[in-house]
Amino acid sequence: MFDGVTLFRGRGCERCKNSGYAGRAAIIEVMTVTDEIRKMVIKRASASEIGKVAVGEGMRTLRMVALEKAREGLSTLEQVLVMTAAH
Repeated sequence: MFDGVTLFRGRGCERCKNSGYAGRAAIIEVMTVTDEIRKMVIKRASASEIGKVAVGEGMRTLRMVALEKAREGLSTLEQVLVMTAAH
């Protein structure tokens, strides 16, 4: 995913109050409830099991979306790892 990509780190300035970040970028995870996922929910499958099926069906996880933002230079790898640590 990062072959040949230059990753950036914010230096900070007066405008960003030396945080290295200016503005915000939405990082969202959307899961389409397909028939398969609906059946799993009814059968009380674990969130982990449902997540694996959803990703297999094309869902992009929060971390996947955030890593894409880092690859595009809209965030840093450090920030992505901190903000998605629980995912």
